[in-house]
Amino acid sequence: MPLASCQQILSEWWAESWTPPASLNPWQWADEHLVLSARSTAYPGRFRSSLTPYIRTPLEAFQDPGVRQITLCWSAQSAKTTTLMVMLGYVVDQAPGPVLLVQPSLDGVRSFSKNRLVPLIEDCPKLVAHKTGKRFDFNSTEMILDRLTIYLQGAGSPSQLASRPIKYLFADEVDKWPEQTSKEADALNLAIERTKSYRNKKIVLASTPTVETGAIWQAFLAGDQCQYHVPCPVCGAFFVLEWKQIKWPETTDLDIIKENTWLECPHCKGSVDEKHKPGMLEQGQWIPAHTSAPSDHKSFHLNELYSPWSRWGDLAVKFLRAQAEAKTGNKGALHNFINSSLAEPWIDQTEGVKQPDEIISLCDDREPGQVPDAKILALTAGVDTQDNGFWFTIWAWGPELTGYLIREGFAPDLDVVKMILWGSQYLDFKGRVYVPNLSLFDSQGHRTAEIYDFCRANPGARPIKGERQLYGQPFKVSMIDKVTRPDGKSYPIPGGLQLYRLNTTFYKDMLASKMSLPKGQPGSINLPKDVSRDFVVHMTAEYKDEKGFWVQPKYKRCDLWDASVYALAAADILGVKFWKEAGAVQTKKIKEPVQQRQLNMPSRIRTKPSWFYNR
Repeated sequence: MPLASCQQILSEWWAESWTPPASLNPWQWADEHLVLSARSTAYPGRFRSSLTPYIRTPLEAFQDPGVRQITLCWSAQSAKTTTLMVMLGYVVDQAPGPVLLVQPSLDGVRSFSKNRLVPLIEDCPKLVAHKTGKRFDFNSTEMILDRLTIYLQGAGSPSQLASRPIKYLFADEVDKWPEQTSKEADALNLAIERTKSYRNKKIVLASTPTVETGAIWQAFLAGDQCQYHVPCPVCGAFFVLEWKQIKWPETTDLDIIKENTWLECPHCKGSVDEKHKPGMLEQGQWIPAHTSAPSDHKSFHLNELYSPWSRWGDLAVKFLRAQAEAKTGNKGALHNFINSSLAEPWIDQTEGVKQPDEIISLCDDREPGQVPDAKILALTAGVDTQDNGFWFTIWAWGPELTGYLIREGFAPDLDVVKMILWGSQYLDFKGRVYVPNLSLFDSQGHRTAEIYDFCRANPGARPIKGERQLYGQPFKVSMIDKVTRPDGKSYPIPGGLQLYRLNTTFYKDMLASKMSLPKGQPGSINLPKDVSRDFVVHMTAEYKDEKGFWVQPKYKRCDLWDASVYALAAADILGVKFWKEAGAVQTKKIKEPVQQRQLNMPSRIRTKPSWFYNR
């Protein structure tokens, strides 16, 4: 067959496969027909786009036959999920085609299906009419309707993402998808590949950003980078709402700040109150900043200042509290504010690698093993497990998690570790005795069963598993000890052993930030005067890569760094930063002189010289 004839047949097939757009655009359809369920939203009833008028343009882009990809780099509380729900409802009723909706995890999929998607379809008369009525056609991960099927998958199963062609892809919270491994292809690219069979495909990416190299921020930069401009009620000039425009009174009273925060117009410097926000939003317009971007990719950025549900005063208080925590070395709250409220990528200014002299500059005049003459709320320990023994650190914590290294070193076996943690006495200048409140043991190596048994026999010890993440909770707890009942299901044993899963990126960032503070400042790190060479070497080994992860170079050891991270995590798990007094710290006055008791303390135990571990 001649080439020209093949091209003619192909062009006719493309034309026949094209579905003409419906008469109503998505937001008009939603205003007329969409009913939100009380089971899925705090604002049930007839949908009204007038509450969040900034969603209209992205919804119009979803209908535009020339647009193939829509990127929503939006903050929390900005109607991001509602926008996806309107698009889904519009597809079911007006523009049917196979749909794939991907969440970061399978648990997230089931939660979204149960709490958002199922109520949307079942409680909206226009959508429930498309159910088939068959018993097994409508479940949490696959919804077969009269004219299309909605597939729901977790990003943790790449093989499932590559199993079927789809017309519509909704990728939610893409920056929270699992990190790509060498054994599996990138989940997002696999999902996008599934749309190649459809000429009129639609790819929708939605997420709050994490870091500059994250998927959503890179996708936003690749599009036309639309910003929502609103008019000033004073001078009428249009501008983008930015955090630097938010002002509040010069006071430390957060209640006053909360009630008296305003926005300053960047043009006329006039004061704009919260009451003006609805009118500003209604008159706003999206303006692209990257006019040379591909015309088929529309990207939108929106921060929480636009949200009708978030007050500027509340955001100011949230920022000030996060900033106060950051000054003590805990940047987690500030990180969350930048990502979730401002919808901007987090740029960590903390240097990944410290120099030896920077570590030594943190030393005070204490002897190793001595508790400082300061307010101490708790002692915690971290133990890093190796095949030939255990590296350990013991830290004392004061107000605002000011840290004082008490002891560090290497022990050949768990009996010695037990003697160091609970068979030794750690004294302050007044002779009071302290013991560790909580000790975290690395259990993910070749000695897992041994660590589990040790923690079962010693209530003050808990096993941990480190997990590299750029987001999520600092720690999670799962039950190890379970019993299988006759029904075949496993149930946790009350009082059984628990595994603490630590977000090591979070705690390493936190420790590095604290080490950057001047010695003696609240939240800082303070070391004894004779800190070992091993400690200095280990604390300066790791660095941060361009993605924000901590990396251990080959042939360098960082065991005492890891043990210190675990000790810090133990203090966070205990909630020491919220304690006013010495909580569960066991202190008592002793009769013997301090100096005599210190001579009885076990010395730093090593089976090999320093150079062996740092080869």
